[in-house]
Amino acid sequence: MTTINIKTQKARDLLYPIVGETHPKTYFSYYSLFKDGAMFCLYKNDNLYLFIPECYLEEVKQHPDMYLLQDKRNGLHNQSFYYIPPRLYPHLMEYRHWIDTAITEIQHRRQQLKQKKKQTLRAQINLDIHIERLLNKIDIYTVEQLNEQGAINIFVKLASLGYDVRNITLLRLHGAIQNKLFYLYDDKEQQALFKEADIALDKAGLRKLFQKK
Repeated sequence: MTTINIKTQKARDLLYPIVGETHPKTYFSYYSLFKDGAMFCLYKNDNLYLFIPECYLEEVKQHPDMYLLQDKRNGLHNQSFYYIPPRLYPHLMEYRHWIDTAITEIQHRRQQLKQKKKQTLRAQINLDIHIERLLNKIDIYTVEQLNEQGAINIFVKLASLGYDVRNITLLRLHGAIQNKLFYLYDDKEQQALFKEADIALDKAGLRKLFQKK
């Protein structure tokens, strides 16, 4: 048995009748217990802390010896982990709704965060942090704004502001909107796109960048 399993054995045994097997990890100076990817419990110095959903905080008030874990050094001052007094250990099954709801809520939050990350500009096909920063300079922060403004319009804006934009920049932007890898554009597609960009640049009073000499 690993050291972390030994250190968390008491907490895991206590919660086993409610949630079954849990996976222990270290979390700063604490041990944490995970169920189905949700960190719902912290454990340190034989003290047990459970994540309590907001909808059950009125119930928590009925137990004056329960308190919110405040540990600013480890970022735990606003995460809803509450100390569970040992007197409640024999009765934890009566409060399994705290734990079941906590696991569901934490999983939902993780899913929302994952979905939010997918919506970042840098997560889109062809784009990276460099292009994301360029887009931010012209007030484009979301995928929706990227799609609304279009690759040609964005390219012209960047060029007008003096940023070093090249053919690869245009291909990456256009591919991100079309969900197409930039290196899959054949020569005919590239030339059509470059011609359209040159027309837009000319209309904006800018030098054409792709016109062959």
